[in-house]
Amino acid sequence: MKKYLFIVLAAVISLFSSCAEDDAAIGLSGLKVSQSYVALPVEGGSTDITIESKSEWIITGNDKADWLTISTTQGPQGESKITFSADEAVDGRSVELKLSSANETQNLTIMQGLPVISEATCAEVIAGPDKKTYKVTGVVSNISNTVYGNWDIVDATGKVYVYGTLDAKGNTKNFASLGLEEGDEVTIQGPKTTYGTTVELVDVTVLKINKSLIKVDSVYNDVLPVEGGIFEAYIITKGNGVSVEIPEDAKEWLSIVSIDQKGTDACVKFQAARNEGGDRSTSITFRTTDGKKDYTSKTELSQQGAIVEATVAEFIAAEVGATQYRISGVVTKIANTQYGNIYIKDFSGDVYIYGIKDFADSNIKEGDI
Repeated sequence: MKKYLFIVLAAVISLFSSCAEDDAAIGLSGLKVSQSYVALPVEGGSTDITIESKSEWIITGNDKADWLTISTTQGPQGESKITFSADEAVDGRSVELKLSSANETQNLTIMQGLPVISEATCAEVIAGPDKKTYKVTGVVSNISNTVYGNWDIVDATGKVYVYGTLDAKGNTKNFASLGLEEGDEVTIQGPKTTYGTTVELVDVTVLKINKSLIKVDSVYNDVLPVEGGIFEAYIITKGNGVSVEIPEDAKEWLSIVSIDQKGTDACVKFQAARNEGGDRSTSITFRTTDGKKDYTSKTELSQQGAIVEATVAEFIAAEVGATQYRISGVVTKIANTQYGNIYIKDFSGDVYIYGIKDFADSNIKEGDI
């Protein structure tokens, strides 16, 4: 019996040895590589492979992996040694490369560790390390780019900026195909990066979409005049009722007149007071619930304002925003005659003016008021 087992074991070893020999000579008639799967250590390091080619060769696809260093991406005919290197990985990662020579192509898979996707809240993503892949569930908010898919994902712990969303086939620049709208609940996954002070999840994959039960279908009079007036929002809701949230800083000039709902259609009317200041705007949130989850949808409202007369000091001290100011002063310096960049001064201070319309035709000179 032992002899029989030994014979079987020897046959199995012979089979794997044959496979190993085949793997050692992976390739086509004019292009061979010592191995097509390259494993790099998680703690960082290098691995070599050998290329045998009857023509000049080139490696492409490494632009998709800024973490990977290749000793050379092209070479002559004959035998060449290539070294793949990477620093320590926070999470597992991989990339598919193409080795091409004449009319032949060999795929190369470079792996470093095994990807570990961590389920996390927005707060945990913000506190976590860059380059790690996270899975997050939250609500779509503030869609800023409908081509690449740039938006905020929001949950009870905070929000994270999504920079780029892949479509169902993993392609970029096709965000519209997903049908995502503000207020939808989604589960996404992608790697974290920090750009300046902004925490981002980059080129995320959408794993699950739970469509919102409330949507702003249309609005009327969403840019109000200085005098104020009525703004109307038409809502489609499949939840239990509609509630409205007006930001605290807008409650002193914006109020709810009525909420009329018939079936799934609702109309919410607002009254805006006369605007004695500069231009102003706000974001109004509409909510509904199915008894288990809350769903939201937003719309924007703006109101034209009067131009605020101000001294230079008052203008400098004012908050950055849409408010428009009128200031007067003496021109102390003309910094750019093409765009009309000048310095002006009054009794309270001086300020830089960046751009004056039709400056070349204005005949403004230093010393003018």
